[in-house]
Amino acid sequence: FFGLMFNDLGPMGDWANGVTSVLLQIVVIGILYRTYSIERSEAQRAQFESGFQGLIRRYEESVSSMRMSHGVVLQGRAVFAHIEPRLRQQIESAFVRGNWIELHSGIENDDTFGDWQRVIKAVHSYCKEDEYASNHFARYVKYLRGYLSKAEARVLLYYFSSKPESSSTAKFFAQHDLFLYSGIRAEDKALFKKLNERFIEVHGVTIHPTK
Repeated sequence: FFGLMFNDLGPMGDWANGVTSVLLQIVVIGILYRTYSIERSEAQRAQFESGFQGLIRRYEESVSSMRMSHGVVLQGRAVFAHIEPRLRQQIESAFVRGNWIELHSGIENDDTFGDWQRVIKAVHSYCKEDEYASNHFARYVKYLRGYLSKAEARVLLYYFSSKPESSSTAKFFAQHDLFLYSGIRAEDKALFKKLNERFIEVHGVTIHPTK
């Protein structure tokens, strides 16, 4: 069409035909590239989310499989509800005594939480290593956050607070507000302040950076 339109213009028409042809090719290439980029992004998203859902299922399984005897047998999330107050007291004590290494070692080596800890670390590793996830961290951490009970979020916060050295996993989750619904900030401002200072000191980030 454009060729016929410019045919009667002589050399100028040839030039116009050439320019038009190049512009059309650029437009077509742009459309094809955008289509490819969208399809590639969708494929990456589907692949990542499939693996991420697998980790969420593993997380749920690790929580459901927890057992603890305390007069009666506690199972699943009831274990976190039972252990959170005790761990909280140990954290409060550590702020006075400074026995962070001892406290962290006790949590780290507790078989009750072994698989749970491994899944949490696996989620971080999976997100950090995936090209697609690198632009969507907040979305998937928010998704994980929805699976955590208040007690789970608190135990995880205490666990990371007890670490004597900086942890990229703790920093990653804090930066993306995994502990947002732990409730400590509203219920115990003094403890929250100490935990926040601890996080800044050890991990270089506040507990709720977006707040």
